Amino acid sequence: MTLGAPDFERLPEAVREGIRQSVALFFDEPPKGARTNFGLEGLRHWAAMLANTRNPRGWARFYPPGPHL
Repeated sequence: MTLGAPDFERLPEAVREGIRQSVALFFDEPPKGARTNFGLEGLRHWAAMLANTRNPRGWARFYPPGPHL
């Protein structure tokens, strides 16, 4: 891949488009895949799994204390 010099004329719109796409992940339909992988639902799921000691995929069980942590 060869990259040229950045086009600073296009930078403001590129930043706005990046922000629009980020916001869309939180408020529009999620991309293909589990809903719990994206947006606000993904953050809720991740937060719940951080403290979940019963679920085998919860962080407490998936990453137990010790040298491998």
